[in-house]
Amino acid sequence: MRLGLLSAFVAGILSGMLLALPAFTAAQTIATINGTLTDPSGAAVVGARINALLLDSSRKITSTQSGPDGKFVLALSSGRYRVSVKHSSFTPAEQEFALAAGETRTWDVRLALEPLSSKVVVSATAEPSLVETLPVPVDVITKRDADEREEIWLAPMLATAQGVSLGRTGAYGGAASIFVDGGNSNFTKVLVDGTPVNVPGGFVDFSNFTLENVDKIEIVHGASSALYGSDAMTGVVQIFTHRGTTRTPQLTLEGDGGTFKTGHGGAQLSGMVGAFDYSAAASYFATNGQGANDAFRDTTLSGNFGWRFSNTNTLRATVRSDASIAELPGQPSLGAATPGASNDLNDVSANLRWDFATGEHWQNHLMGYESRNQDLSISSFGPFLTKFNRAGVDEQSAYQFRNGSVTAGYVFEEETGPAPTRHNQAGYVETRYQFGKRLTVIAGGRAEANGAFGTRVVPRVGVSYALRYGQDLVACFLRARHQGARDAASGLWPRSEARAQQHIQRRHRSVFRVRPRPCVRDLLPERFSRHRQLRIGVGQCKLPGIRRKLFQHG
Repeated sequence: MRLGLLSAFVAGILSGMLLALPAFTAAQTIATINGTLTDPSGAAVVGARINALLLDSSRKITSTQSGPDGKFVLALSSGRYRVSVKHSSFTPAEQEFALAAGETRTWDVRLALEPLSSKVVVSATAEPSLVETLPVPVDVITKRDADEREEIWLAPMLATAQGVSLGRTGAYGGAASIFVDGGNSNFTKVLVDGTPVNVPGGFVDFSNFTLENVDKIEIVHGASSALYGSDAMTGVVQIFTHRGTTRTPQLTLEGDGGTFKTGHGGAQLSGMVGAFDYSAAASYFATNGQGANDAFRDTTLSGNFGWRFSNTNTLRATVRSDASIAELPGQPSLGAATPGASNDLNDVSANLRWDFATGEHWQNHLMGYESRNQDLSISSFGPFLTKFNRAGVDEQSAYQFRNGSVTAGYVFEEETGPAPTRHNQAGYVETRYQFGKRLTVIAGGRAEANGAFGTRVVPRVGVSYALRYGQDLVACFLRARHQGARDAASGLWPRSEARAQQHIQRRHRSVFRVRPRPCVRDLLPERFSRHRQLRIGVGQCKLPGIRRKLFQHG
């Protein structure tokens, strides 16, 4: 009897061991990758998608999501994997792992905000910010918006935003200007991938600017001279070009045509090869117009190329050219109609930008840029050529901590035109802090020294409070911002012509003593104005894009 019980006991133990052996063996062969995802301020990133691609013939993908605390765990078999992290508001991160059986690896990732996301705004503050934390009203126009309207020109697309109106002279090729919130056409700073394209004086002709290779447009309403100088008196428009995001090359071809021998065609190629991403595009538009000497031709070339040394170290180069020839069918002022009269406009912008982190909290960028505007007019008076050029260096460093950041930067710029060269420089600082989930405060200022008109200081304070969060609305906001005491950081256009002449003569004498090529009044940035601006409003944001529904009094 005892022998039978002992035999049954031993048999039970052996059976249990045999049943547990497969699970134990599986646990020993499974490898694990775990980690925590955080944003630039150190807060947890929730709902990010983590994919592990097995780099063998099976190409098997294992996926998971980050939890409320930003943590994730991937259970994988042994092998070599490419692990990527994706979230609509953040720049993707990627790393390769070679995992042995039973190995555990930790991968903590601090994600950078994605500039091309419709939920992220780059132009409103010194550092990119999520839209729900902005103290200023912003409109975002995406590539999807342009595709739905089947629009190929930038200016009409800008006019779809609230508070933006379009002024245009004539048909294709006529000068096109935008007016933001009632300000003059030269009161808005315009940037292409961070490069300012306003000619000295602030004017931008949008007549030949297409939407080729454009992924996103931000329109910041209100004076922003504390960040961008005196060109940004009523707002900022920044255009972002496409970046390659897929390892499979993407080629897009398009073409269309119509009456008056109108035709349009374009091509775009983008993708990623290792650490290199690329996007190159070209388009051509032509029409004969409705009468004699009414033809218009436009050619656009655009490129955006980046090299990722690591998730926190990226070098990027962008270049864009918009060139057009517009025939002039009518009679110019003070002259007879001239067969062959035309206007040849060529705008080129380029920059090289290095974004890198130094330590856990410091984010830096260093950018060199240049933009050129060339306008050749041919009329009964003969050819008349004007050239403007802006070139500069922008350095910015930000110390980021949980719920906030402190950013400081320096800009040096050289402006040339029909008059001799002028040199300008500026320094700015901005502090941003988020109190809890709802209240965000920014404060800062800019000191700008114009090469001929002296130095001005512009302070800035802004507050945003999220009144309500809901399922349909991302948030309902109460926003207030104070901008003063001088909107025109370079202090131009004194109140009367006599004072203008005296002001320029005084500056000529003082500048000539230190530089043999002084600035003269042909190079004019914005107006001189001693006033303060207070904007208070209520707005709301909806997914997937951004729309202001109720706004503003200023």
